[in-house]
Amino acid sequence: MITVVGLGNKRGDLTLRGAEAIDGSDIVIVKTALTDTYSYFVDKNVPHKTLDFIYESSEDFDLLDKNIVDYLLSLDGNICYCVNGSGNDDRSVILLKERTQVNTILGVSHESEIMKNTPSCSYMTVSCYDILEDKIFNYDKTKPLVIKEIDKMICASEV
Repeated sequence: MITVVGLGNKRGDLTLRGAEAIDGSDIVIVKTALTDTYSYFVDKNVPHKTLDFIYESSEDFDLLDKNIVDYLLSLDGNICYCVNGSGNDDRSVILLKERTQVNTILGVSHESEIMKNTPSCSYMTVSCYDILEDKIFNYDKTKPLVIKEIDKMICASEV
């Protein structure tokens, strides 16, 4: 079984449920050590492995996410996959859920962090990939729209 834990966006965002899932896992995989949330694993001396080696060997984010999913599915045991943000909005997690059953423990989302200083309002968050893949959506154009995962120049120009 794979449990995805959303680490939030910065040091201290990890929830108690997330910490318990990490402690109760046979294998802990952290997407990258190059974020502020990684400090939890160092501070608590949690045995883990990062996937930075997959970042280094992947040509782009599409291949990165595919390679991460392939790697995770090659593992056996009670696996905890830790990602920044809520854990629900990471593209590798979305692809992972298409291939296997996943338990998700949500953390603080990227959009919550972005919108924290705005007046209370409704907004919609969408991946640029949803736009590029012609997944038509209706939204109230009078409310803010947050477009995330613009990770290539071509994505930016298309959006």
